[in-house]
Amino acid sequence: MDPEIDEEGCFFLCPGCQARNALVNIGRGGEADPVALAQPPEEPEAEGAS
Repeated sequence: MDPEIDEEGCFFLCPGCQARNALVNIGRGGEADPVALAQPPEEPEAEGAS
């Protein structure tokens, strides 16, 4: 699947459920490695959250 971009940032849509999955640029920049996309790490759930 190809990543997409809109006013909220980079993302891709899950082909199974169509959920939006965020992407972040982890590239070092410059001509050799201008962009590298990856999913951001999941945030730990807050204690007591259900």
